[in-house]
Amino acid sequence: MHWKVSGWRALALLLMLALLTGCPQGGGGGGGGGGGGPDEPIGDVSGTWWISETVDSASSDCAGEVGATDNYSVEVSQNGNDLTVSAYIPDLGAYKDFDGTLDGNKIEWTGSYPEDGGTTKIKSMDLTVDSSCNSLSGTTKWSWNDSTYSCTGTTSVSGTRDVASGCGGGGGTSTASVTVNNLDSTDDIYYLYMSPSSDSTWGSDQLGSSIVYAGESFTVTGLTPCDTNWDFKAEWYSGHTDYARDEYIACGSTYIWGIYGN
Repeated sequence: MHWKVSGWRALALLLMLALLTGCPQGGGGGGGGGGGGPDEPIGDVSGTWWISETVDSASSDCAGEVGATDNYSVEVSQNGNDLTVSAYIPDLGAYKDFDGTLDGNKIEWTGSYPEDGGTTKIKSMDLTVDSSCNSLSGTTKWSWNDSTYSCTGTTSVSGTRDVASGCGGGGGTSTASVTVNNLDSTDDIYYLYMSPSSDSTWGSDQLGSSIVYAGESFTVTGLTPCDTNWDFKAEWYSGHTDYARDEYIACGSTYIWGIYGN
């Protein structure tokens, strides 16, 4: 029997995009009947969103995933009704951009991506952003298949904006954020350092008593100065050290650093 594990994380990433709004579902009501073009966006939903998703139902070969929960972050940009979400796809080992449309407080979104040797497809969404533009909730329907197995299911999704800047968006333009994603399956990050590239010494450990366990993330907010280059260092439990140097961090943005241990 085939069990999907890490894949739901990638699915969730797409779902997060949905957090930007929610797919109109169901009939009746809702604002009057399909005539030209999408409604004016509820507001500016760009920025970093933290998503939590739980598999509610799954058929046949994916039945073992029911109840599985995953948490992750995505970066969203917006241009009018057009949305772009950057999500980390484990099977690609890289981030991928997906496009969507923001229609009022709803999103129209479909997409597919490689997962566990097969393909996951988002079939439909029913996700809505609240009136503050700082949280979302809803459900999605998906399918997965490879050359041998196939299944369908549903997932419940909730999301919270990293910086509660409201529908006006923007917010703190004088600071930035950094999210470190531990992409390793066994090793943990025990120390995290960062400093402007112009500095000759590292700053203090950003984790303190925290540990970024395998598969988890850690975000540092209020990074300043921004609109300049930064260096980053992560030290693992195994003794391995990772570096990122001369990374340009724009004010109001979130830099996402995904790393593996040994």
